[in-house]
Amino acid sequence: KSDLLKGFKQVHMFSYQCSQLSTPESVIEVFNTAKKFQKGQDTSKYVSVVVLDEVGLAEDSPNLPLKALHPLLEDGTEGADDSQQIIDHENRVAFIGISNWALDPAKMNRGVMVTRGDPDVQELIMSAQGICSDKADDQVKERLKGYFRPLSEAYQAICAQQEREFFGLRDFYSLIKMLYWLCERADRPPTWPQMEHAICRNFGGLDDKNLDPLEEFKRRIPNREDPDLTHIPPELHAVVKPDSS
Repeated sequence: KSDLLKGFKQVHMFSYQCSQLSTPESVIEVFNTAKKFQKGQDTSKYVSVVVLDEVGLAEDSPNLPLKALHPLLEDGTEGADDSQQIIDHENRVAFIGISNWALDPAKMNRGVMVTRGDPDVQELIMSAQGICSDKADDQVKERLKGYFRPLSEAYQAICAQQEREFFGLRDFYSLIKMLYWLCERADRPPTWPQMEHAICRNFGGLDDKNLDPLEEFKRRIPNREDPDLTHIPPELHAVVKPDSS
């Protein structure tokens, strides 16, 4: 849709989930797969991109898998063992590493670091809108629209009060997805039992007497009456009023 984006290269992503079990060979393999896929393509219009997700986890691996990145991200260098190789510039592929913490300088200096701070309430609202749908006439999103701000404010309050990072953005995103699904199934605005059920599913499990996530949401969410099930089909009762016990 954007004229600016139309001028960019076509991108094909090759994702790899890092862990403490990752090895140098597995990292090299995903780069080789991306290179083979890019070979023969017009690189002025096409690029392969390797995405290492949770790359920080691999840094704790006893196999030292990230040492394989050094020659893969630099021109004219090779690694310390036979598994490494010199790669011509035209055969190189793009690389993105996603991590919750900084890597060691030897790797950080071989790329451009982009850091993302904690989102504010308005950014959380925009994320919630994007998670629901990009359609202009989405009735489910319209029914949820008035709840995005109180949900975002409650999430920020929880993050500010928790002593350690127990809850995070994934929990907030999952909460929005669950509420969207419940509203879509029930074909009506969210009920408090639905909200309570979704909140307990995504913001439960914290053993902290000083912080009750459900209470933080309760303070900010209006209209918490139980729904009238009289005119609702029996098969939807469990959706409109789910059990949160």
